[in-house]
Amino acid sequence: MPDGPAVGQPSPSYDRAGYADEPVGPARAANTQAVVAFVLGIFSVFGLWVLGPVAIVVANRALRKVESGEIPPSSRGLAVVGRVLGIIGTVLLVLAAVAFAVGLLLLVTRRSTTP
Repeated sequence: MPDGPAVGQPSPSYDRAGYADEPVGPARAANTQAVVAFVLGIFSVFGLWVLGPVAIVVANRALRKVESGEIPPSSRGLAVVGRVLGIIGTVLLVLAAVAFAVGLLLLVTRRSTTP
């Protein structure tokens, strides 16, 4: 009788019994989408407003994957926060665009009325 596992059987040191809940493969990669949405949302609030819509899109994709079971439910929080921050960044982007347009309009009208 030989010592060790039979041919074709994994050795005891490679037993994965305690790691059943660990995400592997696509679940771990898809979980990255929630983190990316969160980071893009943070950047969009702190000055890079153009990233707000991108954060919303990435967060919505991550949330769809959470609902379909492709990524773990623990990713939902980051995706939701990323979406909210993306919405805030998008609102800031729109406000900045309106302020720029009003400023430009005031500049043009002031120059045209000045003799």
